[in-house]
Formats: sequence, structure tokens, C-alpha cells
Amino acid sequence: AIKVNNSLDYQTNIPGIFAIGDVNIYPGKLKLILCGFHEATLMCQAAYKIINPGKRLVLKYTTVTGIDGFDGTRKEATKSVVKSID
Repeated sequence: AIKVNNSLDYQTNIPGIFAIGDVNIYPGKLKLILCGFHEATLMCQAAYKIINPGKRLVLKYTTVTGIDGFDGTRKEATKSVVKSID
């Protein structure tokens, strides 16, 4: 395992070198795939700041409300309604 300095950016003791996922170790580490995705997100943001000092990082995302079918019609996911959890 590779020790990282902290769980804020996952940088090793060598500046600009990061370790994420199964290869790293730090206090409180959970060995879950979800944690690896989280580590990758924070590491990429930290690396961006090193590569682009002073440049603002703008996060972008998209959502999908439906897809076009082969017949040209718009397909929507069926929406379930839960009336009670009893």
C-alpha cells in the first residue's frame, strides 16, 4: 500500500504524485469501490489546481430525462409512486 499525506487530495510525500483506490492507505480508509470514486474526484480536483494554478475549476454535469427510441419517439422511464412504507 502507498501512504498518502491526507484524505483531502490523496497526494503522496512526493509533490504531484497521487495514490487512489486499492493502492493507498490512510487513517479511516474504507475498502469500498464507492470510496475509490470519491478519492478519484478529490484527487482530480487537486491535480487540476497544480496543473492550472489560479484557474477556476468549473464543475459541469448533465441529467437525462428520456431517450429517443429507434422509432423516433421519446421514451421516458416509468415513475413509481410509493404511497406508504408500512
